[in-house]
Amino acid sequence: MTDKTQPQSAGDGNPQFKITGLKTFIGNEGHGFNATLHINGKKAAFVIDDASGGDYDFHWFDPELRKLFADYVQSLPPYPSCLEGEPPIPHNFDTALGDIVSKHEIKTRLARLCRTKTLFRIKGETYRDGEWRTLKAPLNELTVSYLVKKYGTQLDTIYQP
Repeated sequence: MTDKTQPQSAGDGNPQFKITGLKTFIGNEGHGFNATLHINGKKAAFVIDDASGGDYDFHWFDPELRKLFADYVQSLPPYPSCLEGEPPIPHNFDTALGDIVSKHEIKTRLARLCRTKTLFRIKGETYRDGEWRTLKAPLNELTVSYLVKKYGTQLDTIYQP
């Protein structure tokens, strides 16, 4: 059994991102948001997706952090195209931040679920981002013992909030 829920350490060479003040809403072209992006613990930008179908609106507080984010975006592998025979699609500021916001929303949702449930995964099963099996009891020694007894070596991961 392994714990795959811990974030990358700050010493891995990648910038560490945090989203604060996330507000979501429904606009003309779908869901929008506004939030503050922090990079390596520093307030980097206020970002608005006004849900109008256009690009995100970045208001940068520090040009050095903007450059660090640009370098990070360039380092990301491209998305595979959903059209057969088409080349992969490179990341841009919007796609990179969209991924960061999505991860933040998943983490927030999982933390809320963990108040009343234990989240776990079984070896050999396929899970989408944020998808976990649940046990209707909060995580404690008793629930861990129950899962180990029931699933044995098939138990892969227990989510640790």
